Amino acid sequence: MCRPRCLRSENPLDLSRIRTTTAPRGRRRSALMATRQETIRALREDARHYVESRRYAQAVHVLAKLETLEPQEPEWPRRMAECLAALKKPTEQADALARAGERFEQRHSEKKADALCKLALVADPRNARARSLQARLKQAAWPVDAGLLAARDEAPKQVSLPKPQRSARHSLQIALRARRLRAGRPEPSK
Repeated sequence: MCRPRCLRSENPLDLSRIRTTTAPRGRRRSALMATRQETIRALREDARHYVESRRYAQAVHVLAKLETLEPQEPEWPRRMAECLAALKKPTEQADALARAGERFEQRHSEKKADALCKLALVADPRNARARSLQARLKQAAWPVDAGLLAARDEAPKQVSLPKPQRSARHSLQIALRARRLRAGRPEPSK
């Protein structure tokens, strides 16, 4: 069995390897940053390879490493949830979906967070993390305003509805009738 590229070295994030180098144009950068980005890139490729070859257990392992390297990225727990669903582990799947939802919430993408929260509750209805996320999202979506409450308690106002539009079929019949009259053909009898 071939080991992924990122796992072949002893420890790709070994702190003893930190050294400062001079980049082109005189800027200085840390060698660890380049190593970290290379590690993330290699792990991403390995995860994609494992998912494509349907080795979901190895993909979950690699995605967990990616999640620790990039803790604010919501895609890693979401992809991990897909792999866990294929492995038929609903509680871990729901937890991963809830983590991804929390990260989307931090990025102010409430719709994606709500969708992932609903998926998590479908996988495991008792998941506390998903329930608390759902409560936070509902609370943020419906802020309580005193003016809104007062307006709700007032008597309803009379609202006039707009006139109904003619249907597309009716408009087509009128257009065909006009075309026949221009061509000099009589209207068909009903």
